[in-house]
Amino acid sequence: MKKIITFVICSFLLLPIFALAAECDNKEIVRLKTEASKVEAKLVPISVKKTGIGSETGEKIEYDGTIFELVISNLNFNDFNYDLTGGDLSWDSTKDGLPEDNTYSKVIYNGYEEIRTLYLDIYPKDTNCSTKAMNSLKIIIPMNNPYHFMNACDGIQEFYMCQEYIYDTYTSANLTKETERYRKSEIDKSGKKKQKVSFITGIKNFIVKYRIPLIVSSVLIVGAVVALIIRRRIIMKKHFG
Repeated sequence: MKKIITFVICSFLLLPIFALAAECDNKEIVRLKTEASKVEAKLVPISVKKTGIGSETGEKIEYDGTIFELVISNLNFNDFNYDLTGGDLSWDSTKDGLPEDNTYSKVIYNGYEEIRTLYLDIYPKDTNCSTKAMNSLKIIIPMNNPYHFMNACDGIQEFYMCQEYIYDTYTSANLTKETERYRKSEIDKSGKKKQKVSFITGIKNFIVKYRIPLIVSSVLIVGAVVALIIRRRIIMKKHFG
């Protein structure tokens, strides 16, 4: 009798635990992991008017600049919490709030003097499913380019070393060397060495690029030659019967 009573009591005590476990079975865990894998984070550039000091003239200048908005998308706040870490960053508080379309965004101010890294970890709200992150993303925040307004970058701001923001650091001597190579078309705007094109390959590329004008020109030339031959034969026939 005591064993029966003990069994009944234990069953009632363990029932809530079994009920909680049943709320997050393997199927639910798979669903959550699938949804967490869909979360994306990217930096969206925003064009703004900015002021700065010329690195060589020391004068105040105004220019068309860029700031970034960090956009976190496909994050279902009914299922997940997130943890965003990575240092002392300035956020636009007006962008905070509950998302209406599973998208959350924050504007990142400019002015960083070093490259920074953010880490975004996605956790399920139901800790019975897991207490570990189901997805982790790394976001690189570029730094202001101190050489953006140097003479070496004049007119070639599209070159990766001359852009407003950079994802790597380098010396002014290296900048001068690489910008000279870029101006000589030895490397492309991303810094990759350009492949030398052989004479035959150059001809093939030319034909592919201008194939339509070449075909039209060829047809017109052939047509003109044929017309001249026919006209000449007609003239000769008239004169010589």
